[in-house]
Amino acid sequence: MRNLVIAGAIAGAGIAGYLINQSVNQPQDPTQAVLSHVPADTVMFSGQLQPFPMKAYLQSTALTQPKSPQHLAEALQDESDPRARFFGQLMIAYMDAAGSAETFQQTFGLPDEMRSFIYTLGFIPVARYQVADPQAIWTLLDKAEQESGLSHQLRYLKGQSYRAYPLGEDGKTLDLLVTERDGWVSITLDTDFNDAAVTEMAFGLTKPAVSLADSDKLAALQKQHGFEATNISYIDHLNLVTGLTTEKGNLLAEMLGNVVKAGELDLADVRTDACRSELKGVAENWPRIVMGSRETNISAEKTHMVASAVLESKNKVFMDALNSMQGFLPEYLSQPSVFGFGLGLEADKISPALTSIWNDAMTPEYSCQPLQQMQQSMSGNNPMMLGMVTGMAQGVKGVSMSLLDYSLNTDATKPDLDSFEAIVSLSAENPANLVNLAKSMLPQLAQLELPLDGTAVDISGLLPIPPNFDVQPMLALKGKHLVLYTGDKGAAVADQLKTTAPVANGLLSLSVDYQKAMAPMIPMLQMSADPELADDIALLQGLDLRLKLDLGPNPQGVELLTEFDMKVPQEVETAAR
Repeated sequence: MRNLVIAGAIAGAGIAGYLINQSVNQPQDPTQAVLSHVPADTVMFSGQLQPFPMKAYLQSTALTQPKSPQHLAEALQDESDPRARFFGQLMIAYMDAAGSAETFQQTFGLPDEMRSFIYTLGFIPVARYQVADPQAIWTLLDKAEQESGLSHQLRYLKGQSYRAYPLGEDGKTLDLLVTERDGWVSITLDTDFNDAAVTEMAFGLTKPAVSLADSDKLAALQKQHGFEATNISYIDHLNLVTGLTTEKGNLLAEMLGNVVKAGELDLADVRTDACRSELKGVAENWPRIVMGSRETNISAEKTHMVASAVLESKNKVFMDALNSMQGFLPEYLSQPSVFGFGLGLEADKISPALTSIWNDAMTPEYSCQPLQQMQQSMSGNNPMMLGMVTGMAQGVKGVSMSLLDYSLNTDATKPDLDSFEAIVSLSAENPANLVNLAKSMLPQLAQLELPLDGTAVDISGLLPIPPNFDVQPMLALKGKHLVLYTGDKGAAVADQLKTTAPVANGLLSLSVDYQKAMAPMIPMLQMSADPELADDIALLQGLDLRLKLDLGPNPQGVELLTEFDMKVPQEVETAAR
């Protein structure tokens, strides 16, 4: 089962790369038709409101290793549960098809461009997507049934046929439902706690009283967050609180009520007048998590996306504190490198900022029991004590590092580090004071003298560097920055910092270039005697992927900005020609 979970995570990453491209615009007829079946008060929604270039996306992100791992197939042979075998066979089909855009489209019956939607009806998930060849889905499922021993039941609802795959146990209903109608595949669940009306809505046979098509919610979110017309997804905390704290406030509330009546859930603590009011107030301060695209460029050769996920916040105390803590992230974190990491924090502001957040959370006199328990758990963690720690880092505004380049010498019996170009920078109001503080605490640094003019000092003798590593670490004061670097590229970046003021511009940045990171290691991995690594090495060798994450406040709340750039592997591109 462990291998099945790992395989599921790999497939989930590929699916997530696709779903990140969903967005909002003036809806066209197919979109409007689907939205008319989505309740306006749904807790979760993710919708492809314009056709997504599926074929081009698959071509630019196709895996170079088209076969599923052998250990996955072996694990399925040892698996006795037909449900696990069923989903494992689907996973194998997914991975086997992933090496070719054409094969993937044929296997799953996908068109060159498509729309898709994922949302909830109460707590029942629904997925609906367009297909060009519906028979491909039934062929795929038939094969999985034959290989696993899990059989479906053919059922009908308002004249619509669908398959029901039993997943429950101990006499409890949990069925996976699959149907196709007018070029749309619908996938959902059936449980003991929802009725046929929910399934009818999931299949697009009936409509809710008020739907997203009747609301301007999607357009308003797109405008509020400045997303381009390629993606909109959200989790609505207000609707979630309504479902938890009321009996009939929305469909989620009614379904949870059924679970309570069955003795499977106890919501007595939150379904009180106090919790309805107080949790609603909390949700109004943190209304939604919203996701969308800021930039999308997909072709057969390359996929480039910039996606935003925002935790909306109307809590002024929290946002003011978060903005005050922002520190400095240097420009070199945005430049091409193997790996980059930056933490921008104004050390002098950390303790007062966290204290203001803590005081704000502790001020309300809650009557709702879960909120009372939250305050009690926080009461013994007053962040004012952090001042004693951050006082030693007075004036610090951030620390960053970047591995600019490296290479390995694999000719020798034992691989050596051939070159290593990197930089670590500590930005502060007066970095020289921090050096003097370190010298007073660490005897080995007592004789260290750093010129204020920026001249670098070789500190090879202070670091435990293996003799077979050709690395010369240099330490220097460059204006408002204490820098430790190696190599010519490191020296060039360090010199650029000399005239750079450490202004507050971010909280966290992380980047990685998988091809640059793995390329020097491929020859060493290929020399491995372990044949089980062969498939993984082939995959890594063709992975031309760059990923960058930036976390920080924006006018709407706390934003995680993700930049994804992937090119078709060279050998795949050559073969396609």
